[in-house]
Amino acid sequence: MMSMLGVWGGKLISLAGRISLVKSVLLSYPTYHSTNSMVPKHVLAEIDKICKGFIWNKCDGNAGLHSVSWDLLCKPRRWGGLGINSFSIKAGPLRAKHAWRYIQGKETLLHKVLFPSMGATWK
Repeated sequence: MMSMLGVWGGKLISLAGRISLVKSVLLSYPTYHSTNSMVPKHVLAEIDKICKGFIWNKCDGNAGLHSVSWDLLCKPRRWGGLGINSFSIKAGPLRAKHAWRYIQGKETLLHKVLFPSMGATWK
């Protein structure tokens, strides 16, 4: 992710352009990986930190200008935000999806790997 940020050059892109890049490119990779596997929370927090830094133009060690709060940017558009998916908020539902998949699917790879070590403790 950091190599992509260096190529794009945050100084040459407007705030709206940086937000579009974060939503369409930077957050698509972690979304795919976190829907298919359990990603540790500290990794997701680091991804959020990188996205915040890119949006606020902190890539080169600059202080950046915070015109709006990160929480406001992460709200849905209908509530006045910009609809950025923060992974610190999204981690809980994705983990619940994995737990549901474990409980419901006896033939899934997740169940076959975890059942010998965990047993029926999740039921």
